[in-house]
Amino acid sequence: MKRCHACSARYDDTVKFCPRDGAPLEEPYTSKQVFDPLLGTIIDGRYRVETLLGQGGMGRVYRACHTVIDKRVAVKVLRKEAGSDLVSAERFLREAKAASRIGHSGIVDITDFGRLNDSSPYFVMEFLDGPTLARLLAKGALEESRAVRIALEMARALSAAHQKNIVHRDLKPENIFVLPRGDGSEAVKIVDFGIAKDLDLQKKLTVAGVVLGTPEYLSPEQATGEPSDHRVDVYALGCILYEMVTGKVPFRGAKPAETLRGQVYDAPEPPRARRPDLALSKETELTILRALEKNPADRFANMADFARALEALRGSGRRKRVGSWTLPRSVQPLRLAFAVVAATVAIALAIALVRQRNLGTAPAKIAPKAASKIAPKSAPAAKPSHPAAESSVRPEPKPTHQPSKHHPAARPRKEKYKGLKDPF
Repeated sequence: MKRCHACSARYDDTVKFCPRDGAPLEEPYTSKQVFDPLLGTIIDGRYRVETLLGQGGMGRVYRACHTVIDKRVAVKVLRKEAGSDLVSAERFLREAKAASRIGHSGIVDITDFGRLNDSSPYFVMEFLDGPTLARLLAKGALEESRAVRIALEMARALSAAHQKNIVHRDLKPENIFVLPRGDGSEAVKIVDFGIAKDLDLQKKLTVAGVVLGTPEYLSPEQATGEPSDHRVDVYALGCILYEMVTGKVPFRGAKPAETLRGQVYDAPEPPRARRPDLALSKETELTILRALEKNPADRFANMADFARALEALRGSGRRKRVGSWTLPRSVQPLRLAFAVVAATVAIALAIALVRQRNLGTAPAKIAPKAASKIAPKSAPAAKPSHPAAESSVRPEPKPTHQPSKHHPAARPRKEKYKGLKDPF
C-alpha cells in the first residue's frame, strides 16, 4: 500500500495522490526500492538499524536492535529537511519529552534521546509489533464490542495525558496501534505526539491561521483556528469510534476544505442511520454523538467522563440509562432484587386490604346487653311532615329474644366481681 507523507494515510497502490490533502503518495518502502545510508549502521554504539518501517512529515521510523541487551526497539530520526527548521526541531524534542512524561501503558514509551553524526536528533521508543487501527479499518467496520474496548483503552491513556496537561491534537487510526496480548485480549498504544500541545508551556509553536492535523478528525475549533483545549481529543476520539463502528468517518468531502466545512457546520449522520445493517445499540450511538457536539461545552467535560461512558457500554447493549447518567452492569442485579422485593410487598399489601374489606362486610355478633351499652344513643325519629308519610312509618318491634341461662349476661355475678364494672 502507498502512504501519504503529509497525513500518513495508506491507500491502494493504484492511487497516486492523497484524497485528503492532494500530496503525492510514496511507494511502499523496501530495501530494494529505497537506499538509506542509515540502514545497517550502529547508532551511538548500541542501536543497530535493521529496516525502515515508515516515515511521516517530520521524521523516519526504523526498526533497530539494542546490541547489548538484544532488545528490539524503534528509532525515530528527524528528517534533514525538517532539521533545518527550528520549529520542527523544537516539535520533535517536545514529542519525546511529552510521551516520556506521561508514563502510561497506553502511550508509547520513550527510552532514549540523542543525535546522529550529522547532528540530526533521534529518540528511541518501544517497538510495537502489531497492526495500526488504520490497517484494521481497511477491512471494514469492527464489531461494536471490540470498537468500544479499543476506544476505552484510548480514553484511559488520553486521560492520563490530559492529567499531565498534554493534548495530543492529532489522533487518527494511523497513530493507534492495536497489539495482541497473550491472553487473547488487545492492548492499545498511542503514538506520534509531534504536534501535541503542552498546556504548561507558554511558548507557542503553532502559526496563526495554520491548521495542523488531519481534516477527518479535526474538531470545529481546530478547523476555525479558535482557542482549544483537551476537548479536541474528545472530538477526535468520537470521530474514530464513529469510524470503527460504521467503517466510515463522519465527514469526508472531495477536498480537505469541504471536509473541514462539514466538521464546522454539518451535523453528523447518526451511526445507526449510516449503517442500519449493523444493528448498533442506541446507547453507543448517543455516546458517539455527544462526543461529536460542535460546542465543546456540550461534549464530555473531560476524557475521564468519556471513559466512564465507554465503560458502561462494555458488553454492548447491557447498559441502562437513567436520565443523563448511566448505570454499569454490576448495578443491574441490585435493581432486579429491589424490584422483586417491591413486588412482594405490594402483593402482601393487596392481600391484607382484601381481607380487611371482607371482615368489614361480616361484623361479629354482639350480645344484646353489650350492644346496648356500646351503641350510641339514637336521635328521636323525625316526625313526618305529611300524613301519608306518617302512615308509612312503623315503630320497630321490641326484641322478644331473651338470653339463655348459659349466656354470660344471664349468669349471676360472683362475689369477686362486686364493685367492678360489668365487663359485658
